[in-house]
Amino acid sequence: MAKKSAVDLFEDGAKSSSVTNDKALKDAMKKIAALVDEVELANERVRQAEGMLKDASKIRERLLRQDIPDFMEECGLSKIETEEGRKVEVKEELKASIKKDNQEEAYAWLRDNDYGDIIKDEVIVKFGAGDEKLKKKLVKTLMEHGYTFETRGSIHWQTLRAFCKEQIELGNDLFDLELFGVFQYKEAKIK
Repeated sequence: MAKKSAVDLFEDGAKSSSVTNDKALKDAMKKIAALVDEVELANERVRQAEGMLKDASKIRERLLRQDIPDFMEECGLSKIETEEGRKVEVKEELKASIKKDNQEEAYAWLRDNDYGDIIKDEVIVKFGAGDEKLKKKLVKTLMEHGYTFETRGSIHWQTLRAFCKEQIELGNDLFDLELFGVFQYKEAKIK
């Protein structure tokens, strides 16, 4: 016999006596409670798995950015191939991310020092319904028509990383690492 859904149980119950209705309702409530218990168990398993993933990621990062680079440096190595054929190389790496509070100053620095071309500008215009023709006009015509607009610049993370790496390699004394959110580290690459 196939399992009945809660809807089937209620429909069956509606067709029978009030005693059966009470039984159908109790059965449906038990089934719902069991399903809710399964959801709570699944939620706990997800929390545990997320915690394990977070812990494993921290361990991997420590091994790749601290333990292996430090030990290889002690041994005077920057590159090695293990007996199993895995190639390990320690390279200088960096991450860069301009904080929102520093964005205006960082972008001004880039423009003032002739690096403004790495900033990708976008113009966001909000039109009302039926303003299709106005969408095609340039920014200067927006001001003539009294529309409000904003411009927003952005730098792709890879472009920012490459730029910061270049400035460091060039030894640019005017380049502010903190302003550009630069985090330098060594990392082992395993192939």
